[in-house]
Amino acid sequence: VPDTFTVSGLMNHVYARENVLLSTLTLPAPGPVIVDLKWLVCDDQLCVPEQATLTLDDPANPDRIAAAEAALP
Repeated sequence: VPDTFTVSGLMNHVYARENVLLSTLTLPAPGPVIVDLKWLVCDDQLCVPEQATLTLDDPANPDRIAAAEAALP
């Protein structure tokens, strides 16, 4: 569950710990998934935009999915 964090009067939702964002995907074929990500890295004074392109070789890792689902409130 994200925490709330206010910078310059704007409230943000932030993750201070490792997190897994669960989503259902319909893939056209087995194999790696390439994702483009954009996020903000914040401290108590400012937020800096970051981005990355990642290749997920095993996006349906059942152990990781089960652990994430077990951690849901």
